[in-house]
Amino acid sequence: MSARVWLLALATFVTGLAENITVGILPALAEGLQTPLGVAGQFTTAFSLSFAAAAPLAPQLTSRWELRRLLCTALLFFTACNLAAALANGYALLLPARIGMAAASALTCLIATLMATRLVSPQHRGRAIGVIFMGISGSLVFGVPAGVLVNDWFGWRWIFAAIALYSLPLAVLLRLA
Repeated sequence: MSARVWLLALATFVTGLAENITVGILPALAEGLQTPLGVAGQFTTAFSLSFAAAAPLAPQLTSRWELRRLLCTALLFFTACNLAAALANGYALLLPARIGMAAASALTCLIATLMATRLVSPQHRGRAIGVIFMGISGSLVFGVPAGVLVNDWFGWRWIFAAIALYSLPLAVLLRLA
């Protein structure tokens, strides 16, 4: 399997991590933003709904873009949204950051899957798609527990900052690869 496919899987790993991480840090998030736990839970719901809305719309709105440029732009936007989340001091600032993360995540997952199938021979396309989705699954298995540890050690803001710090060099690597 091409190393470029594995880089694409790392992109889906980080976007999957952003989707699922709030479940593990919900009490700290609610306390840090001084909101009820149920209200803080809306960050996960908003992400999921935004992802679902963006997934079918994103390809039509971005069909004229070159895929690699679009993927890097989506990851850079994703990075900016995570930085905004790390700096958010209230619900009203974190919510749009989560919605932006979701839109960028949907676009990243779609493009990564499409690019992976184009990077391999036809008989290896199923395997390439599997590698891409392994990135998303890996975010649940490894990313969420790691995020909970980061939250316990440094606080919830550092999780979003770490995701941004991971995404930025990844966008550069994907641009170069």
